[in-house]
This record gives sequence, C-alpha cells and structure tokens, in this order.
Amino acid sequence: MEIAKTSDKYFASLCIQIDLDMSEGRPILERQIHELSRWITKSLSNSGAMSLPEEFCILVERVDNYWRYETKTKDLERELSYARIYQLVSLVRIWENEKQQDVIVDMEVELYKNNVILLRIIYQSPGVTHKALSECLKCTPCRLSQVIPPLVDNGYLLVQRIGSKKYYHLSGKGERLLTYIEASEEYNKRRLHENHLKAVD
Repeated sequence: MEIAKTSDKYFASLCIQIDLDMSEGRPILERQIHELSRWITKSLSNSGAMSLPEEFCILVERVDNYWRYETKTKDLERELSYARIYQLVSLVRIWENEKQQDVIVDMEVELYKNNVILLRIIYQSPGVTHKALSECLKCTPCRLSQVIPPLVDNGYLLVQRIGSKKYYHLSGKGERLLTYIEASEEYNKRRLHENHLKAVD
C-alpha cells in the first residue's frame, strides 16, 4: 500500500496507540475507533491524493497478521473492536483500488482515444471485415493492419478468421474502453461549453 507521509501527528500517534493495544491484546477504545473513522473519512473525501502516515501502514500490517495468525479468544469486546478496525482498513483498500483503476482507465483513454471511430464502427457493425473497415475509415488495408494489432494484443478486439478474410468484434474490454472514451469526450465538450459561456459573460 503506497501511502504518503502527513504532518498530522495526532493521527500518527493514534495509529501507534491502536497498534500497541492490539499487540498487547487489549480491546480498542470506542473513542479511538471513532477518531480513526473520522480521519479516514476525511482523507477519502479529499479529491486529491490520499495522505496517511507511515504509522497507518504498520497498523494495516498488524491487522492483517491478527486475522491471519492469531486464534480467536472469548473476549467479545476485543474481537468486535478489532473487527471494526479491520473494516476501516478494508475501506481504505477499496478506495485505493478504485483510484488505481481510475488511473488505468485514464491511461487507456489517452492511449487509444484516436481509435474511437474504429471502435465505434466495430461496435455498431460487429463482424465487419478488414476491407469494409478500412473503407469506412478511409485508410488503406495496409495502414489498418498497423493499427489493429495493439488493440487485439491488449484484448480490446477479437478477430475471427474465415479463409483469407478477417472479421472484427469488440470484446467486453473493448466495449468498456469505448464507453470510457465517449464519456471523456462528452465531459471535455461540456467543459469547453461551460468555459465559452463564462467567457461570453
């Protein structure tokens, strides 16, 4: 988990105290759980990069080790407090995975946005031939043969070969990419329109 350092010394000390309590088998106080929840919620609601201290990483490791290696006890208060800490840590992991997915999507959109017409044609005409696709794009079949392989290799296009002919289909991944690109284009259009209205005013 890649987490940046922060100057919030209180939160760092809170993570240290919770980690110490868990290492010594003590239940986590309700006040501590509330404060941890409050700080994590504040971090998740921040539109920028998440900033959590190194001490949180240590706490995450403690939580993982507890659920993997330690046997259950009859101390229900302790078990429940640890379960709530685990839920908070899991929430951060879910957020982090979603942010990483957003970065991947942004990279894919930037990399393949120039192929949006090609993707749209194949989506609208599944099974389109290589020749028909090149005619729609107004490019030579040879040029199209240079564009297609990266899309196939990365799982966006499926190629069906019958004899000497090739028929193209979008994969599920390709359909999602097209959706992302079109959503990005629509967003950019709205931004341009809003900026134009502001300039006019």
